[in-house]
Amino acid sequence: GTFTYLYTGTTLGGVSYSSNVAPTDAGTYTLAVSIAATENCNIAAGQGVVTKTFTISPKQVTIPTIASKPYTGELLTATVPTSDAYTIKLNEGGIDVGSYDIVLTLSSTNYVWYNGESTVAGEDAELKFNITKTTNSWSSTPSIPDVVYGNEVNWTAQTNFGSSNIKVYYKG
Repeated sequence: GTFTYLYTGTTLGGVSYSSNVAPTDAGTYTLAVSIAATENCNIAAGQGVVTKTFTISPKQVTIPTIASKPYTGELLTATVPTSDAYTIKLNEGGIDVGSYDIVLTLSSTNYVWYNGESTVAGEDAELKFNITKTTNSWSSTPSIPDVVYGNEVNWTAQTNFGSSNIKVYYKG
């Protein structure tokens, strides 16, 4: 006989599905397979349709590890690995040493966050990006000129990060 297929169900996103083509989105579905009688073959009572319920599970997406960056005096943002499974919702970073928020959003209900041990509920993953202290040093060695007693001397010395304005007073 001739087989007829009908897939019905609901995606994890709540969309109803009904088609003779197999579903591809995560969700729960029922396949109904029916066989038609032919001129040479009858179908036994109660045997014309067979159904089977099945689930397509969402793919696990590992929450990425975000590396810290050392302070540079400039705006820094996290380097987030790219993926079709999620988009970057928040990654503003900062300038100063500290911890900054990152939010990643799953691109569809066909994905679920995975933290390395178990799945994590929700479409957003909240992470932290850290700017760490750096080692500073002189980019030009400061020198202090000779002065006359009682006079004030001002000089500027340049460091790799920022500048130093130092006033030197000689008193006797």
